[in-house]
Amino acid sequence: MNYQIMLSWKVMRGNGACASGLRAAFPALRKAGVAVPKKYSELEVPLLIVLNALGIITALNACQYIPDEPILRLFVADCAERALLRERFDGREPDVRSWNAVEVTRKYARGTATAEELSAARSAAGSAAGSAAWPVAWSAAKSAERKWQTARLRTYLSGQTPEPVTIT
Repeated sequence: MNYQIMLSWKVMRGNGACASGLRAAFPALRKAGVAVPKKYSELEVPLLIVLNALGIITALNACQYIPDEPILRLFVADCAERALLRERFDGREPDVRSWNAVEVTRKYARGTATAEELSAARSAAGSAAGSAAWPVAWSAAKSAERKWQTARLRTYLSGQTPEPVTIT
């Protein structure tokens, strides 16, 4: 069973997405079997198809135009936890505020934390990050990390329960 998160031309354009950038994706979407309507405003595409046809970078860029979506919050929390685990593995213990932000993000996605709690945790984590070393920030660009992110997002969008976050 897939968890259908739909990308809508109308919503994306309404939230500031570049029309020419969106149109640039049409050939790959058509190749993936998406019928692109003549009225672009009628275009809706599952995020899973975007991920499969255009890759993780495009899928992640598109996510910024999706309204508050619990599955994406859980995915983001997983990515953040993985970065924190990598820091710990490299001998740098992350600030407790960063760990707390991951937990509050998950709680918010599940409906057990408020928007105010999420905002406070995000702010605290931002302060903690300002004083941290940032070699982990570059790990997101590495091929292995992108593969992990792609597989993780595909797991969520396919309606599967992901394994606990680990690093190897």
